[in-house]
Amino acid sequence: MDGALPCQEIREGQTVLYKRCGGEFVEALVTSVSETHGSASVEYTVVKEDGLGGRRYQQRRGLVKLEELAREQLPMHGRQQQPGHQLPYANRCLLLDQLERLHRVFVESGWLQQKCDERNRQEPKPKFRSEPNLYALEEWVVSPLTDPEHYEEVNERIRLSLMLRHPLRKCSYAELLNPHGLLVDYFVSHYWGHPFKRTIASLRSFALEARAHTDHIDISRTTFWICLFALNQHRKAE
Repeated sequence: MDGALPCQEIREGQTVLYKRCGGEFVEALVTSVSETHGSASVEYTVVKEDGLGGRRYQQRRGLVKLEELAREQLPMHGRQQQPGHQLPYANRCLLLDQLERLHRVFVESGWLQQKCDERNRQEPKPKFRSEPNLYALEEWVVSPLTDPEHYEEVNERIRLSLMLRHPLRKCSYAELLNPHGLLVDYFVSHYWGHPFKRTIASLRSFALEARAHTDHIDISRTTFWICLFALNQHRKAE
């Protein structure tokens, strides 16, 4: 299991990549782990078109060996992202769960604020002060993590907590995290200078309200298309 996430790191409540019987990879939630049997139970959502322009969401369950599940995690083995493959823009969205994880790791932890404070100390009279918003996320998170040459500049523990694979090419954050793409629920247009914590709070509040009008049982599965994560920040002219 060279290079894979250790089996003991697979834990209940974790979001993982799960390989279905047909070979398709989906994001799944680990609902239980049995060290005795060396297996884990997972749940995931399947989205199907209903033929009338709508979509149906079906909850599915699976049982998988811990070793096999760990092997499908870090690092990428070249199966998820091919060097010449580009995911259609329309499918480059993130789950609310993934956005909230990004917020926990970089904003709630104070990591991004520390980066901003260091920059502001170095430039006492900048045109714009660095704040933990999308501009800061682009510079210190999205751009390095989606560049093969700079990926390892981000702390390994952080990369593991985000379940990111090593990029084979410069790509978008959504392509790296969801290489097979997702069906988008909502398109988000907003100001990059808005504090990211407020953006996340707004998205969660919206998802809770929208749940009453959709088939979503779990709001963490709500998908959002956000330009910072959907577009390749290394090729902005696209």
